[in-house]
Amino acid sequence: MLIVTTLIACILAAFFIRLSFGVIRLRRQHKVGLGSGGVDDLERAIRA
Repeated sequence: MLIVTTLIACILAAFFIRLSFGVIRLRRQHKVGLGSGGVDDLERAIRA
């Protein structure tokens, strides 16, 4: 049971890191430090 929990936790952590890097990329692209800056793509990425 512990192996399954660890595996699922690793998969979810990798997914969260991928989403985070997507938000970071969009923030740098649109030069937005905080919030969404009115950029629709960034707003969607933040909420994902």
